[in-house]
Amino acid sequence: MSPTVQLSRPHAQSHDAHRLARSCAVLVLMSVLISARPALAALELAVESENIRITDASPGGQVVVFGVVREPHQYYAHVLTRDAIVSADAGGLAVWASPSPIPQASVWCAVDLATGRYAIAAPPRFLHEVTELPLSALRRNGSGATDAFELDVASARFLVVRPRTGAWTGQVSDGGPGDTDGKNDGKWHALFENVLPIGDPKKERPKHLLPHDVLVLVDSYDLDEFVAVQR
Repeated sequence: MSPTVQLSRPHAQSHDAHRLARSCAVLVLMSVLISARPALAALELAVESENIRITDASPGGQVVVFGVVREPHQYYAHVLTRDAIVSADAGGLAVWASPSPIPQASVWCAVDLATGRYAIAAPPRFLHEVTELPLSALRRNGSGATDAFELDVASARFLVVRPRTGAWTGQVSDGGPGDTDGKNDGKWHALFENVLPIGDPKKERPKHLLPHDVLVLVDSYDLDEFVAVQR
């Protein structure tokens, strides 16, 4: 679980009161050349008051749970990342129990670690729209591997899942930690290798995306939801 980060902006009280009626931004990318096998059904994800409930997971398999929670205060908001790997029962049901009641202003994702199938949800009264992530956000190195990504947002939390291998999380802010260009220019450039493993602390970090990898990115402020699948 990532530590609490405090975000502040001028006139944040009135701005957040208006924008918290909208969603955080979530970007999902299933990376690089998905094969022509029959499509698998998506997971089912329900956000409850104190639990994240996933159904239709691989029986007896593992599910990655990832969420970004915004706790509004008078002039700022605490942003927290929640992440875990939970086991599904023989019927494909997996449940993650939150350490505290789940705030209304939160966005959640679950990824089946065996197949890469995923689902995204938010609390019932938290509105969020879905649009596509621009593929121009991905960056390739001299060898042609997708090893970085960038976006014109101030701060973000992200998840990388490699099916049958592991899951990692990271965070980046413009001109701050994780921003490899080091400039306060309204956008950031992040490397996939700057991530921390979920679960096994010795899990090797991915240096670039591979076929079937899943990338989930959540804007730490108040953009709408974006989803893209690259085939």
